[in-house]
Formats: sequence, C-alpha cells, structure tokens
Amino acid sequence: MVTVAPLAFLFGPLLGVNDPSPLDISGPHATSFAVILDSGTFVPNCQLTFDDKDGTEVTVSLGPHTPIDAVVYYPADASSTKRYPLVALNHGLGALGAWYTQLGFHLASWGFIVASVDAGTLPPTQSPFHVGMDALNLLNYLDTTSPYKDWIDNTKDWSAVGHSMGSVGSMVMTACDSRVRTIVPLTPAINSEIPPALLALMPYGAGPGVAALATFDGAMHVVLAENDGIVINPQVAADAFYDVMKGASQCNVAGSTCRDLQYEIIDAVHGDPTDFGAPDKLERFKRIVAGVLRAELYGEEDWFHDLLGSGNDPAATTNKSYASRPALWTDVVPNGLTWGFAATPNAFGNTAAAVPGFPAFWLGIFAFPGNGITERGLTYTGFAGVQLTLVGITANYPAFPAFTPNFIAFTAPANLVLQ
Repeated sequence: MVTVAPLAFLFGPLLGVNDPSPLDISGPHATSFAVILDSGTFVPNCQLTFDDKDGTEVTVSLGPHTPIDAVVYYPADASSTKRYPLVALNHGLGALGAWYTQLGFHLASWGFIVASVDAGTLPPTQSPFHVGMDALNLLNYLDTTSPYKDWIDNTKDWSAVGHSMGSVGSMVMTACDSRVRTIVPLTPAINSEIPPALLALMPYGAGPGVAALATFDGAMHVVLAENDGIVINPQVAADAFYDVMKGASQCNVAGSTCRDLQYEIIDAVHGDPTDFGAPDKLERFKRIVAGVLRAELYGEEDWFHDLLGSGNDPAATTNKSYASRPALWTDVVPNGLTWGFAATPNAFGNTAAAVPGFPAFWLGIFAFPGNGITERGLTYTGFAGVQLTLVGITANYPAFPAFTPNFIAFTAPANLVLQ
C-alpha cells in the first residue's frame, strides 16, 4: 500500500546532460518523394504594410500567383487512412529547393508532408514575398486539388520552415493564411545585418517579415548560427525578430497563445541547414526542427527536454524563451525525474504532482532566470510503478505572491510511471 506521509521526494541538482537524442536520426517512417511541375494558380488574400529598405512605408497587395516547381517529401505509408500534417520548406537567397533534401527526408521520417518550393535563382522571384507565396501556393494545391490531398491531416495546423531569406518568407505566410501557426526561421537576417550587395538583390528586404510578426500569435522558434559568416551579426538579427513578438500586445495578455523561443547553434555557419552543411551542425538543425514540429503539431512537448532542458548540451546549443504559452517537459530516469518550463524571464513557476488516490502536493515554486527557461531534478524512493501526474502553473508577477492577471494553467503531455 502506498502512503503519502513518508514521501521520499528530494529536490536535487539537475540530472546530467544526455545529449544524444532520437531526433538526431531518422524517425520511424520510411520516406518517399514526388516532383510537382504544375501547382496551379493561387490567389492570395493578403496585404501588408511595412518599412521598405530605405525606411519608407509601403503597402503591398498580392495578386494571383503563378504555378511553381517543387518537391514533396512524405512518409511512405501516407494514405487516405494514414494522414500527416503539412510543412512548407522555404529555401534561401540564391539557393535551390534541391539543397535541402536531408532536412526534407528527415522531417518526412518524423511524420510530416514536407513541401519544398523552388522559387528560381534570380530576383524578383528571389524575395521573401515570392518565396512565401510560392509556399502557400504549394500548400493550397496539396490540400485541395493534388493527388495527395487525402494524405493530409487537416485536423492539424500548417507550419513553415525557412532558411535565410526563406525564413522571412515563412513569417510572411503567417499574415496571409491563418492556418500557418508554427514557423521555424533558420539563420534569419534583418536589413541592417544583410550585406549591402545581397540586400540589393532582395525586393523589400526583411520588412515584410517584421510586419507579419507584429500580429502573429502562434509559435516562432528562431534558430541562429553562431559563426554565420553571411549575416553580419547573427545574434542582433535573431533578436530583432524575437523582440517583435516579445513586445507584441497579443503575446502579453492572459490566455495568449504565443511562443517565442530562440536556439543558437554553437560554431555553426549560414549554410549548415543545407545538404552542404557540416554533418554535426546539420544534425543540430534537423534535431531542433523535427523536435519543434513534433511538439507543436503532435503535442509531444517532452521533446523540449532534448531541445531546451538537460537533454541538450549547452556547449552545442544555447536557448532563450519568451513563451506566454509555456512549455512543460518531463523525463523519467532511474530513481528520479527532471521537469522544466520554458516561459518568460523573471517569471515564477509552480509545479504540482498527484499520486492517484492521494491528495495533490506541490513540488515547488521556482524563479525563472534571464533566459526564461528553468529545469529541476527530483529523486525519490519507494514508489516503483506508481503513476505521477504533473500539472504546471506559471504566472508573471513582480513580487511573490502578488499575481498579475496574466496567469496560465496547463497539463503535462504525459503521465509518468516511476521506475
């Protein structure tokens, strides 16, 4: 008989980093691909007002968008009875969609239908607007008239992964189709951090992406390369986009659905998300993108243990969070567990645990550090086989216990069976 009185739960230091992750290798699905030669004509209902490269305010309305070439990567078992969510994969300036086959197949192996656009190699098609509209064109085609339309899980939102210029294209997509709820910009750049010769090749520069984020209330996971080599100051560039969502009014109200997280891959360079990237750095990009999409689209938030918590080696990837819709992850290990939050800096987090048949008890109240992410370790004895349910509560408040109205309660993605 289990009793609550002799609870042998002891708070301790974080359990050690175990950096290798299942996300580093292919997922459980065999994969295949198809070449799309005519995706039809797409008529977006989209208008954006933003600052052009010279600082003047412009408004652009997008008209009919012409057919494009593309490659679609998908799980080999996709069918009308085995459906998967849609993900756009947007290439960078001067790049081709064919440069991202490793990332495309990796995501397909983890249960996604990945639409990789090819917007051509020269302006004006090489712009965030065109890449973003190409991607929406392709997603709409796949979802409505393509031979693959019955393979798509329409119970899940759309998402977009973009590299370099394509990352800004993924931001533009959020302003033009409300189904795009998760974006993963890889090595993005604002105008001030783009070399002038390259900025001259990009109609409007990064302005449309900044404008789109100002109204976005979904999840953005920005990934930067520490030693980018193309973006002048990658941290300044990543922070510029991160700060737009951090300061947006829709991300700072009770019940907000915003997630704004950043990942810096140490020693990585601008081209590492492509097939030509350093293998260990490309693996990091693949890990983050696959983990983020599994967490956001499948609700498997425990993957954040591998991305943000003690399952990540901070010598390889560093992080920060401004998530008003916090993440909560857990990991069971022999004689203990870890659990963590990604929320907002200087917040406090409460974690409650419940053993079935007994009253719930609080595990603790923790202050979040400056990066908005915290994790704790717990050891226990005498509870083998007992199910433990974690419920997280987090709130921003200036001084405990004076809560502000910004209060969020959420439930862990899985029940834990103690070892």
